[in-house]
Amino acid sequence: SNQTFELNVFIDFSLLGRHIGEEWGLSVLLKNLSVADFTTIINLLLIERSIMVVGKDSLDVSASIFALTSLLKPYEWAGTVIPILPEMMIDFLGSPVPYIVGISGATSRNILEDYRVGEALQDGLSVIHLNDGYIFQTPEEGISDIVLYTCPTLRGKLTHLKSRLCELSRDHMFSGLSSFDHFMSNGMRPSEAIVLRTVRSAVRDYACQLAGDLHEKRGAFKKYGQMNKDTNEFEFYPEWFVAPRRSEWLLQEKLVHTQLFVSYVSKIRSDYEAEFSPREIAAKKKIARWLYREWMRKKDVKRMKCYRSRSVKF
Repeated sequence: SNQTFELNVFIDFSLLGRHIGEEWGLSVLLKNLSVADFTTIINLLLIERSIMVVGKDSLDVSASIFALTSLLKPYEWAGTVIPILPEMMIDFLGSPVPYIVGISGATSRNILEDYRVGEALQDGLSVIHLNDGYIFQTPEEGISDIVLYTCPTLRGKLTHLKSRLCELSRDHMFSGLSSFDHFMSNGMRPSEAIVLRTVRSAVRDYACQLAGDLHEKRGAFKKYGQMNKDTNEFEFYPEWFVAPRRSEWLLQEKLVHTQLFVSYVSKIRSDYEAEFSPREIAAKKKIARWLYREWMRKKDVKRMKCYRSRSVKF
C-alpha cells in the first residue's frame, strides 16, 4: 500500500547566510573590486553611508551583502539590509535611514540611469558594480577626503592577500572558489580559507583600531560619558572621545614638519639602505648557502649512520 510520510526539516538560514557571506561573498568582492575600492566601501559603511550592490547574478549580489555586514565587526550595522531589492521598491532608495541593498537581473542593466538612483547618490549612496568591477562613490561633499586616503597599512595587507586569492582561484580543477556549485559541493581548500580568514582579521583590526581604548580596555567607556540622573542611563559624548585624538593629530601634524622628524626619517632611510645594499645582500646569500651546505652534510652523515646501523643488524 502507498503510504505518505511528512518530513519536517528545519533549515537554519542564518547559519547558511553567514557561511555564504563570509566565504563566497567575500571572495566575490575581493576578486571583482580593486583594493582601493574595497577599503573605500569599508570606510563608507563605517560612517553609515548607504551602499547598493549591482550585478547580474542574484546569488553573488546577496552573498556580497552578507559579506559586507560581517566585515563591520566588532560593530553591527544598524540600518536596513535588503539582499535583493524588487524593481517595484526602487523608491526605497530615497530612504533617510542608511541601508545596504542589492539589485540584480534585468533591473541592474540600466539602474544608474534611473533618476531615483541619481537623487540617492547626491544624498550619500554609493554603488558597487560587481560585473564591471568598480564603485560609483557618492559625490556628497567632504566624503572623498575621509574615505579615500585612509588605512594605508590595511591596503598594503589586502593587496598581497588579494593577489594570493586570485592565484589560488585560477586553479579551476581544485579551487573551491572557481564556481559557486564547486564551492557548495566541495568547500574551499585550506589555503583559500586561510586567506579569507586573514582578510577578515585585517579588516577587524582596522575597525577596532578606530575605537581606540574602548576596544582595548574594559570600562574605558566611562571616560567618555556619564550617567543621566533623570533617566538612569549612560550617555556617551562623542566629543569627549574625539577631543584628545584631535589634539594628538594636531601635534603629529606639527611634528612631521620639524627638523627633528626629518632627521629621524633620514636615519631610517640610511639604515634601510645599509641593510639592503648589494654588498649586504651578497654577504647574507653567502652565509645562507654555507648554512644550507652544512645542514645537508649533517643530514647525509646522519642518514649514513642510520643505514650502517641497519646493515649491522641484518
